[in-house]
Amino acid sequence: MAETLPDAAAMQAELAERVAARRAAGAYPPGLEEALDEHYRRVVHRPELPRIDTLEAAFDRYEAGAAFRVPAPAFTSGVPGGTRIHRLISSTVVRHTQDLVLQLDDHARSVQEVFAALLGVIDGLQREHEHLLGHVEILYEQQAELRARLRALEEGGR
Repeated sequence: MAETLPDAAAMQAELAERVAARRAAGAYPPGLEEALDEHYRRVVHRPELPRIDTLEAAFDRYEAGAAFRVPAPAFTSGVPGGTRIHRLISSTVVRHTQDLVLQLDDHARSVQEVFAALLGVIDGLQREHEHLLGHVEILYEQQAELRARLRALEEGGR
């Protein structure tokens, strides 16, 4: 069975009639629409919070690949006695390279510690930012209330 969609224009007209009747009956305080419009603008234009999860994912990728290693050299050679020469040279190269890799690992651990500390700071700042946004929202609502009272006082004095 085909579902019939409601007539949007009829629904809008009915809603407009109900609002007009309630407004005429005094159900809505003066300035309500302006206050709702202002609240809507604040909600829509609220700054988007930075996404810490993207930073955490990048840190996890860094952490997973932060260890360095010296690959095992190949000892094969097509030259007579080449395998023996490859072993001799590679043991010397590996010894020097291993020291470099240890330094790189130390550096990577230091960078990892810095990243972890920064993530902690950023997470704390983000929580504080969210907390402060709540206070700012309260201030906006109080400001809107004060504007409405001022408008009522001005209209009452005329």
